[in-house]
Amino acid sequence: MRVYLPLLPSELLEDTPRPRRGFTVVPPPECDREGVEVLEDDAQTEAALLALSLLREEEKDTPLRMLIAQDVEMDPPKGAGVLEVDEITIVWEKVAAILCDDCDTAPVVQRVLDATEQDEADEAVADLWEFCLGWYDVSERQSLARLIASSFPAAPSSCSVS
Repeated sequence: MRVYLPLLPSELLEDTPRPRRGFTVVPPPECDREGVEVLEDDAQTEAALLALSLLREEEKDTPLRMLIAQDVEMDPPKGAGVLEVDEITIVWEKVAAILCDDCDTAPVVQRVLDATEQDEADEAVADLWEFCLGWYDVSERQSLARLIASSFPAAPSSCSVS
């Protein structure tokens, strides 16, 4: 089962990032392939919202939404649609992809992080959905970390690669 989990940019090079709750899809029986793709997009959106919350709480200096798509072996949660799953340990060998904003999206993410009023935050989040997350293969972790470190000098040092 594929689970979408938020990730902080500073965790990109950690051997074992903190376990996170995330989202998966359990398609209803009548759902066709296109419907499943819509649900997968919705699960990514939910994980991206969690990523924004994490950034706001812990890492405002790196304004990039980041999440991973990880394949896990577990019983599917009860229900159908986009469902939240309890904390999942991130295992890089099981990560299918890293999803991350490109640097051009950072100013819009920063508007979300800096918002002080709910209306301001809602408007910034609505603007943010115009930007798609880029897909990176897990083998690109170090390259992605280098890009982040060069684009955001104030990023936590764990983003930098020697």
